Amino acid sequence: MHEISLIQDLLRQVEQLRQDHHADRVVAITVQVGELAGVDLELFRGAYEMLVAAGSIGTAKLELIAVPLEGLCQGCGHAFRIERFRFVCPMCGGQEVTPLRGESLILQQVTFEMPARFLPPGFLNRALDPGPIHPEPSSEEIPHGPAG
Repeated sequence: MHEISLIQDLLRQVEQLRQDHHADRVVAITVQVGELAGVDLELFRGAYEMLVAAGSIGTAKLELIAVPLEGLCQGCGHAFRIERFRFVCPMCGGQEVTPLRGESLILQQVTFEMPARFLPPGFLNRALDPGPIHPEPSSEEIPHGPAG
C-alpha cells in the first residue's frame, strides 16, 4: 500500500510548512487527488488517520478533492473528460491527446492556527459584533425617484 509512504511525505511537507509559518497547529489539509494519480481515496484517508494520530499534526481535518482526468486533443483542440482511460477525442476520433489535469497528487491548502503573538494588534480584543456590514443610508442618501 503506497498510500502510507505518500501520507508520510505529505505529513513531512505539512510539518515543515507549520514550522516555516511558526504556527501552533495544523487545523486542516486539502489535497487534490487526480484520477490518474494511482491513489485509492479510501486507502489514502485510512493511512492518514493511522499516521496522523501518531504524529505532530494532531487532529487536522483532511479534505480530499477528486480531480477527474481531462485531456486536450492535439488534432482539433477539443478539451474533454477522459472516460475509462480511453485517450480518444470524442469530437474527431484523434488519438493524440494530452492530459490537462487529473494526473497529480497536489497539496492544495493547509490551514494553521497561529499563536497570538503573530496576530495584528487588537485582533483578540475586537468586538464580536462589529455592526452591520452595510449601514443603513441616512435620509439624505435615500433616492426619491424622478423630480417633478
